[in-house]
Amino acid sequence: MSTPVRRGAVASLHLKPGTPFLLVPKFLLPSWNTTPSTPQDNRSSRWRKTFTTSTPCLKRAGGTIQTTKSPSLDAQFEPTALKTAIELAQNDLHQKLSDIHPSGRLEPSTFENLRVKIDTGKSKNVTAPLSDVAQVIPRGRILSIIVGDKAHLKSITSAIQSSSLNLTPQLSSTNPQELTLPIPAATAETREDAHKRAKKVVENATIVIGNARKQERDRLKKMEVAKKARPDDLFAARAEVERVIKAANEEFKKSLGAWEKRARG
Repeated sequence: MSTPVRRGAVASLHLKPGTPFLLVPKFLLPSWNTTPSTPQDNRSSRWRKTFTTSTPCLKRAGGTIQTTKSPSLDAQFEPTALKTAIELAQNDLHQKLSDIHPSGRLEPSTFENLRVKIDTGKSKNVTAPLSDVAQVIPRGRILSIIVGDKAHLKSITSAIQSSSLNLTPQLSSTNPQELTLPIPAATAETREDAHKRAKKVVENATIVIGNARKQERDRLKKMEVAKKARPDDLFAARAEVERVIKAANEEFKKSLGAWEKRARG
């Protein structure tokens, strides 16, 4: 006759239907070094075990996966020069796009940003924006350029003629310090030309940051050859370079899209 088993000293395990219960002494069951999830689990002597320590992926409302943010790069791996070049290219892009009127009509700001050679007595290679030496005033279909010093008339005329505007200023018959510029009417041809110039501005900005990207990658390559950085750090630095370039190109496309939207009016 078998010895009766004390209540609580065994545990039952349910198997497939029709299979009898199997009685197992509790001292043969595995002991989990974990903490019960609730007080109720304490009373029932049921324990939980975590089979993984990986951070779960959390989904946001948009369906994209939210992952933990990668640690920031060390100062030596930050593409500081690249970011500076992108910022300068963006500022130049916005300025040039604002100077291109969608209809092809010339704006005063187009002339105000022209570089004019200034004779300072010490050097003749000094340049300044036209807005520093003259005032541009629109008068209907004519732009008047009022020069503060008659000595600048020749240099302003040369700056306008050497630009891509294809215009020749004329000296006013009533004011010896005034240049006049007749503005041609906007046509389908001028609108198409304005769009081409806007696209060219974006292409030039893309080339500028492309050259800056190459310089940054060359710098990282030199660090790799000299074995001054770990492969993981270099991989992260190159990935950051590509991320910054991609964001800049997307910003350039948005700027061109905003200009085209303004052109459609």
